[in-house]
Amino acid sequence: MDELEALIERIKTQLPATSAYASIGSDELAHTFFVAMHLKRLSLQINALPRTTSAAHCWWAASASDANYPKVSGAATNIRIPAGHYQLLNHPVLLTNLPHLLRDVETVTP
Repeated sequence: MDELEALIERIKTQLPATSAYASIGSDELAHTFFVAMHLKRLSLQINALPRTTSAAHCWWAASASDANYPKVSGAATNIRIPAGHYQLLNHPVLLTNLPHLLRDVETVTP
């Protein structure tokens, strides 16, 4: 992973300061890439996920000028958050709503 982190650090030096990746540490980007590749390998081992009766809660990263954003049909929530993809998990809207959803017990059936 150290080699990947070093490679990402070299690439980041060539990116403009306004890049979405500029404020993210090379170690975090390397970890994110490593996890994504591992999840990809795992996903290739199954054809499809089992169906559940649990409703999805969706938060969408969208710019302030983005009037149309995706919506998942049947989702319990489709919330548009004015943040970039990498800022989404630290946004107050998500951080305020998520704990309430986690406290609510929902039975998930396969």
